[in-house]
Amino acid sequence: MQPGESCPLDEAYCRRTIAIDSQLAIEDAHASTEIPDTAIETFGLGAYIGAKVIVGGEVYGTACFADTEPREDPFVDAERFFVELIADSVGKPSNGGATNENSHSTKSG
Repeated sequence: MQPGESCPLDEAYCRRTIAIDSQLAIEDAHASTEIPDTAIETFGLGAYIGAKVIVGGEVYGTACFADTEPREDPFVDAERFFVELIADSVGKPSNGGATNENSHSTKSG
């Protein structure tokens, strides 16, 4: 998908991710019952890992990583944790951005 594009949820790998309480890790989409055939046909991804992004208590979307090829090895705990960390970070409200009212710089010269 390209920026600004969307697809029906029925055709997305993320459909199942949104429906469960934890991240979804699929090493081989073709062998999985978690991913609908329409998603495989539409995107042709072999491996997928994703987690829900929650904003204001509501599902906003997902943070996910995918590959066109299936994985030979299962996702490890560190990979699963990383996806959860990204999803949690994206969903958290901003703490004021890059500015800080208590900081300033002075130039002596």
